Amino acid sequence: MKKVISFLFKPWWKPLVCFAITFLLLFINPFIPYETTLNITLLLFFLGLLLIFISVIVLLVNKKWKHAFINFMAFMLGIFFIPILSLYVFFYLQNMPDNYANNLEIPKNIEIEKPQNENFSPTLKDTVYTFDKRICDFNIHNGMQPGIYSYNVLLGNIEKGTIYLKAYEITHNDSLSAESLKQSSSIIVENHSNSLKNFYMTDDFTIYEGDWGYPYAARFEVWFKPENGTERKLTEKNYIIEGWQR
Repeated sequence: MKKVISFLFKPWWKPLVCFAITFLLLFINPFIPYETTLNITLLLFFLGLLLIFISVIVLLVNKKWKHAFINFMAFMLGIFFIPILSLYVFFYLQNMPDNYANNLEIPKNIEIEKPQNENFSPTLKDTVYTFDKRICDFNIHNGMQPGIYSYNVLLGNIEKGTIYLKAYEITHNDSLSAESLKQSSSIIVENHSNSLKNFYMTDDFTIYEGDWGYPYAARFEVWFKPENGTERKLTEKNYIIEGWQR
């Protein structure tokens, strides 16, 4: 134990230098656009803060008042910096680019579509489908910004319930915006006739993974949950999409 204390706290300025290095890393971090490096940098900063606090105690025990005072002032500087650091982390995370889609490739051997440039209250142009041919079809529509979409769905002879979307990145089958998509894409439906009825969103939904200018392939699935019954998948399509820029 004495050897560890001697290694960490002798000479007295060693904890001060370590803390200064961790402090400097915080200012370098914005030039490294990866969230994991921020986590590591924050951990090192607080470890450096703890190290210099322990050094103050060690120096006081050894009655090295001057050196203890210097390290104590450095420690107080770190404490004073914590509220500023919290604001820095908040704004850094808000403006940090999402690199999820940067290296994804769009498969060439699948049928894939692009969202239509029709906004709210959309109708399908090809509404000539008859009931006995197809009882469900849907289209994804571009919203006001990349990553923001709406959709409409044609349904025939379906009991009352709720339809909603699930989305997956095609090459890795990652679930997209799973925490919010089900709720934001929900539409209450009911159609007891043998003809197709068009249902559409009056709002929009957001795909958060990825960033503007980095398109990738996603599989959208339409799911139906009847009022009394088990959810089931109705249909699916592949689309080229972008994530919403934070």
